[in-house]
Amino acid sequence: MRTTTRLIGLGLLAALLAACGKQEAPADAAAPAKDKAPSALEANAPVADAPMRGTPDFGGTTQVAREADGIGSTPELAVLSALQSAVAQVNGVRVASQMQSLRAGLHVDVDGEHVGDIRADAFSRQMIAGSQGAVLGYEILSQEEVRQLDEETIARVRASDEGWSFKGEASASASGQASAKASGGGGSAEASVKENYEEKVKVDAKRGASSLDSDVTHRSMRSYWKVRVRAQIAQYRAPDEQGKPKIVVALPRTKAGSYAVGDGRVAADEVADAIRARLSDTLTQTQRFIVLDREFGDEMQAEIDHINSGNVRLQDTARLGQQLATDLILIPTIERFEYPRSVRNLRMSDRQVTSYSGGGRITLRLINATTGQVVMSDSFDHQLASTGPSTLPRVVNGRNMAAAMMESLSGQIGTSIVTTLFPVSVVSVDGDQVVLSQGGEGLQAGQRWQAVRLGEELKDPQTGRSLGRSEHPCCTIRIDRVAAQTSYGTIEEGVDAVRGGFRPGQLELRQKLGSKPATASATAQAAPAASARPASKPKPKPAAAPAEDPNW
Repeated sequence: MRTTTRLIGLGLLAALLAACGKQEAPADAAAPAKDKAPSALEANAPVADAPMRGTPDFGGTTQVAREADGIGSTPELAVLSALQSAVAQVNGVRVASQMQSLRAGLHVDVDGEHVGDIRADAFSRQMIAGSQGAVLGYEILSQEEVRQLDEETIARVRASDEGWSFKGEASASASGQASAKASGGGGSAEASVKENYEEKVKVDAKRGASSLDSDVTHRSMRSYWKVRVRAQIAQYRAPDEQGKPKIVVALPRTKAGSYAVGDGRVAADEVADAIRARLSDTLTQTQRFIVLDREFGDEMQAEIDHINSGNVRLQDTARLGQQLATDLILIPTIERFEYPRSVRNLRMSDRQVTSYSGGGRITLRLINATTGQVVMSDSFDHQLASTGPSTLPRVVNGRNMAAAMMESLSGQIGTSIVTTLFPVSVVSVDGDQVVLSQGGEGLQAGQRWQAVRLGEELKDPQTGRSLGRSEHPCCTIRIDRVAAQTSYGTIEEGVDAVRGGFRPGQLELRQKLGSKPATASATAQAAPAASARPASKPKPKPAAAPAEDPNW
């Protein structure tokens, strides 16, 4: 029985070893496949390093980890100080100061002794909520109570004594006098002697000034807490502005309540709103400006209130306070906007003759919002075609006429602003084919432009101010195709001017030209073909049909 069991065990072991060998064999066989040369299809496949076209950049919120230290008289204040430091590192001091109101409720003392736990969940939630979304979470890495009590006593004694001063004087004087007197008659004689001695001594003793001054200074420092935290901070990443100036289109100013256009009147507010919208669209499509909206403030405030309501993600509160300030303000003024109906009575009959004429005029100022400097000031006109006097009944669609004027004036203004601040330049040349730096509605297919070549920089000899570069007319460029940010064209005349060396931005469009007239060579080619055909009887010309106006 034991032998049978052993045989069965050996058989199972052999089967397992054989199975392992079969499983390892495919791995060994697949190894040489790595050394095979790639196929032609694999060799020509594009390298997936980076996408050919990136996605639009609208900014967004991210999380940033920061470590910071904080010091406070209590552990709570130390944590708050550390979190404020972390927030200031990421979002600036202004955002960090929003957490200052938390200090009022963080002193938890009983009989002068601190109680509580800064690692408790309730305290953590309080700190995160009080940060108004700036702090998404934090971890206390270390905490230490510094109990070092420093005392310093400084005693200062100032004393002075000038001592005693003595002054003495001594003097002595002596005098003597002798006299003798004799007379011969009487036989008498007299003699006298006088002596005088005087001695003086004077001593003056004075004590000098003396002073004594002393003070004692005592200074002590309380114990404090030192905490180090690692915090997750919400940060808003603004989109890349790419050096584009920010501009706001103000609501155009009007000088009347309504305008007579056709057989009706159009409200001035309606015209102003439409012109503002068209100008914003035109400037946005140029891709040269960051156009800021000041029209839908209520909708934007509603979204801000929604973020403040607490119903959004905590990190999305970093979007608050991120609105941009403008660099430029475009202020249009509608000076004239009319296409009125003129009625005149005929003298010989009771009929009336009606006609229509008018147009629009807008002046604008482009102002630096910070300094108030006028960057650009200009006026733009659009004259509508007048109708001849007629006694026939006519109806003019005033709204269509108004829309045509607004479209023309807005296009003129947008093109003028772009060409003044950002002249359209040639960025690439391939033979007679060019790529231009402007697209959108600023250029239209079929337009012909006079281009100039920029030369050396010119300066005012009196002020030294730059006057720009010298300009030399070089060629004519026809616009063939317009894209969102670029346009494509053909050099019709002066292609030799760009063959001697080209640098992007060296050629700029200056003046729009009319359509190209028919060339003499085309007329000469058509003449032989006409003479080869047999002469035919000329057909009578039909009467010229009156021009049709879609607004009638």
